[in-house]
Amino acid sequence: MLQCVILAGGLGTRMKEWTQDRPKALIPIHGRPFVQYQMEWLKNTGVTEITFSIGHLGEQIESYVRAHPIPGLDVNFVYERGELLGTGGALRHLLDQGALKSTFTLLYGDSYLPLHVGEVYDTFLKQNRPALMTVFKNNERFDKSNACYQNGQVTFYSKTRRKEPMDYIDYGLSVLSSKLIAENFEKGQKADLASLFERLSEAGQLAGLEVFDRFYEIGSPQGLHEFSDYAKSLTTKEI
Repeated sequence: MLQCVILAGGLGTRMKEWTQDRPKALIPIHGRPFVQYQMEWLKNTGVTEITFSIGHLGEQIESYVRAHPIPGLDVNFVYERGELLGTGGALRHLLDQGALKSTFTLLYGDSYLPLHVGEVYDTFLKQNRPALMTVFKNNERFDKSNACYQNGQVTFYSKTRRKEPMDYIDYGLSVLSSKLIAENFEKGQKADLASLFERLSEAGQLAGLEVFDRFYEIGSPQGLHEFSDYAKSLTTKEI
């Protein structure tokens, strides 16, 4: 079983034109909601179980996904009620609900990444570190670069501090252990996963895997436009 946790509980504040009455995951692209592209890609690259962490308008995501099942893909939902707990807090909530496997892949609800998730997971299993981050040599192209990478290791990662040469960016897919979540985040407390990744990188405990195809996201109007163009080239078999 290969689990992918999708954090999809955000408010989508940058996408209000499209999210007045729906979550980002259900923004239609060429007649299909984004989440359908995402799930088919995950299924076709080795994922057997998806766990959605949902909040804002999450019932709509659950209703759509349950009405459009994908054979061979087990899908579960955990709701984050009330004030959002941040990325780290959301993972701790999943852990407390018994929803995390001992190791799992992690994806954000607005990301589409042209890579093979199973191969990333296999790379994680072959190294002796508690987490792995996929990285892309960004050189400030798509967003602000936030990582230093060398020889299979993220040597430094931070969203707030700079360290040269910081020419890589977090690609959007990570692999973590549930033990790591239990040891670093308190139940019910708001926390940011980025701070954990920063500490791990400085301790030499964050494995890295370089990816060479650009990432896609629908968290911004420009990102939505770029993914829409990319999606035109996809067939159901290729997704």
